[in-house]
Amino acid sequence: MDIPENLRKFVKETINRAKAIEFSSQDPFRAFGFQKNPFEKKVSFDEINILLEKGIININLRKIITLIADIDKSRQNNFFLDAVLFGYRGSGVSTLVEKAHELVKNEITEMQNSLIIDAKKNVTIKNLSSQPTFSFNNIINEVAKHDIHDEEIPLVIIDHADYLIDIFVTFLESFKYRFPKTSILFVFSFPAWIRLKSLITTINYTDQFYNSTLPAIELSPLDKKAIYEILSVRLSVNGNIQQPFNSEIVEVIAENSLLNLHNAIHLTSLVCKECFYNGYDKAYIELVNDISSLLDYTSFDEFRSYTNEEDSSRVFLLTLITLKSVGLDIGISYEELVSNLNIQKTTISYHLSQLLKKNIIVKRTLNRKAYYKLNSALSTIADLYLITEFSKKERRVKLNSFTRQKEEL
Repeated sequence: MDIPENLRKFVKETINRAKAIEFSSQDPFRAFGFQKNPFEKKVSFDEINILLEKGIININLRKIITLIADIDKSRQNNFFLDAVLFGYRGSGVSTLVEKAHELVKNEITEMQNSLIIDAKKNVTIKNLSSQPTFSFNNIINEVAKHDIHDEEIPLVIIDHADYLIDIFVTFLESFKYRFPKTSILFVFSFPAWIRLKSLITTINYTDQFYNSTLPAIELSPLDKKAIYEILSVRLSVNGNIQQPFNSEIVEVIAENSLLNLHNAIHLTSLVCKECFYNGYDKAYIELVNDISSLLDYTSFDEFRSYTNEEDSSRVFLLTLITLKSVGLDIGISYEELVSNLNIQKTTISYHLSQLLKKNIIVKRTLNRKAYYKLNSALSTIADLYLITEFSKKERRVKLNSFTRQKEEL
């Protein structure tokens, strides 16, 4: 095939020019005037200030700052006390702790060498079980990177401490042996903290941490108004909510979020994507509701109907599943449910089938063994209306019989 040289030259130049252009994947948010996906950028202090002025984060931000200041005061008195923050899943706790830590470091000179460690990124998993030695060394090495010129590290904040439940006692004792003058602030989810308290009580573990004068501080959950305001701040350009959204649409998203900020962000992103690919300039309420249904978000009222069943077998079964749906947990097996609940096996099987049908729990099979886990979309309302009530009851299930499953994937 004879191709004229001028034509070949034209094609070559065109191909080289095309290769020089950097293409990014289509971003629906950019198409509507955002610089990038607003949920991928780091939260700014300007946004924190707006939420503070609106009264959305004031209480929680004050609790975190106060606790860090109390830890600093304890250090001045040579107590080196540790503490706990626990919050409701899907309430933006990690982000708020991070921003509060930055603000405190700017004001308290003694805290400038403090740091945050993400346990989720440092815990080593083998055969579906956390490995104490490796996990401890990972965190120790992370802390040691900042241990320069023998400067004391006053505070280590361990975020996602749910991942340390199984190795908590070993970890705390080992850490204190290595860094005796470094205080630790553990950040747990509510169900993880309930489980840990049960574990500590079971093994009679009473150390300075558990008996310290510093209490475990509970962070308040987000309500629909708070989720609306957080979304509005993220979705605003020059002070106005950007298309394809408006205040009415953001309100519907907050309403459908099941009080979970992660749900709200996921739903918002999908709404933007649908508008982009279908050529809609503006989102509409029916679209938001349709996407919510496709996501299988169980309605708030439906879930509450289960949690309002006073002392029923189904409530305790669902509670156990929720408590085993944090951190490294792959869920709870049928055998574990039987050993923890004093009810007939046929009753357990019936309740499991009903919860699966309603998509309140999900089932996963590993090595021919079934594990049941809470639908993550329901995590916040489960914490609020299930675990909260469970923690008040006198009756207790045998949480000490919880065991880590070691089957390989």
